[in-house]
Amino acid sequence: MQAEVYHFISGTCTVRVNDELFTVSAGDTVFVPGSAWHEITNVGNGLAQLFYCFATASFDQVEYHYPDGTTWKA
Repeated sequence: MQAEVYHFISGTCTVRVNDELFTVSAGDTVFVPGSAWHEITNVGNGLAQLFYCFATASFDQVEYHYPDGTTWKA
């Protein structure tokens, strides 16, 4: 799994990266190391917007592995 970077444009969210929990809002950026378990939850009253990118040259190389054993590949 590739590393990811999330940049928050609006809203308030919590971001869990492995065992760490962060509260983020507009202007914050979060780095997620490759193979790290992560999730984003909107905890604000409005819409949360963000953009993200993967540390890879091709979207075809993106793959997610979920705790239940399933996998998603682009």
